Amino acid sequence: QRKFRGEKPALRKLISFFTAVSLRFVRAKRIALGVTLEKPKKLVLLRRLKAGVHAACLLPLHLLAHALAWRKIRAGVGGRIKILCSGGSSLPLAVEDFFEMTGLPLIVGYGLTETSPVVAARCYERNIRGAIGSPLACEVRLCDPEDGCLVEGGGDRGVLQVKGPQVMLGYYKDPEATRQAIDSDGWFDTGDIGRWWHGRRPRSSPGMHLSRKSQRRAQEEEIVGKSDYI
Repeated sequence: QRKFRGEKPALRKLISFFTAVSLRFVRAKRIALGVTLEKPKKLVLLRRLKAGVHAACLLPLHLLAHALAWRKIRAGVGGRIKILCSGGSSLPLAVEDFFEMTGLPLIVGYGLTETSPVVAARCYERNIRGAIGSPLACEVRLCDPEDGCLVEGGGDRGVLQVKGPQVMLGYYKDPEATRQAIDSDGWFDTGDIGRWWHGRRPRSSPGMHLSRKSQRRAQEEEIVGKSDYI
């Protein structure tokens, strides 16, 4: 942005135009491919077809933008990067949009120090924006914060709990804190509030479609996936 601000007004307008076109292209492409956080009933076939036509119409201008502007950004980070990984904090969707339109797709992971630290991550083939991926070698579940009952679906939110080999054994010399965080069956309470993606819990693969909203963060994220492992 600092570099573009130093350019001539005409060039800045051209960059703004390319940015608007490329953003519309990548967003339409996501809808056409079904890699969006919207519920399936909102992604009817007709809407996906319309988005595909829209993306196809914008493709020539997007390719022109890539040739004239975005490839310079790729060159600035080495020119051969295929994918980037992000973790440690919620990633604004605007940042993901920018990297995607410049040809630098991001995948995002979710975890905590207590989970060594990864619980879930996206895969390149199903890189849904705003998502943090499928559980990695662990089980996840949602429990009602009031009564502790499992949340099976219906869009209800619950506390995200994790069980697996990456979960810590306990807090050092603090058995009381350990008892509060990990129950007798080995489930670790992350303290994050989530809901099952698409409003239901899949029967064939427990815990694979989940969205979460951290009690400590303002931005909502989604956990989505096709299986228990990527």
